[in-house]
Amino acid sequence: MSETDWRRIQYKLEGKCITCGGELPEHVGVCPVEGEQLKKKYESLDKAVKKIDEIAQEIIKKYEKNV
Repeated sequence: MSETDWRRIQYKLEGKCITCGGELPEHVGVCPVEGEQLKKKYESLDKAVKKIDEIAQEIIKKYEKNV
């Protein structure tokens, strides 16, 4: 194993964050690296899902055309 693999194992055994070395579990949600990763994940999900108001407006437009 490489040196980084051993460091990750050691950090996890010591209860530290592998990105910045903060104490776990109180540290969860505080790490800026973890926060950026979560932000990117939720932004991609947000872009992939249609909003309820967009769907409702499409339905209203279709209904108004048919009336």
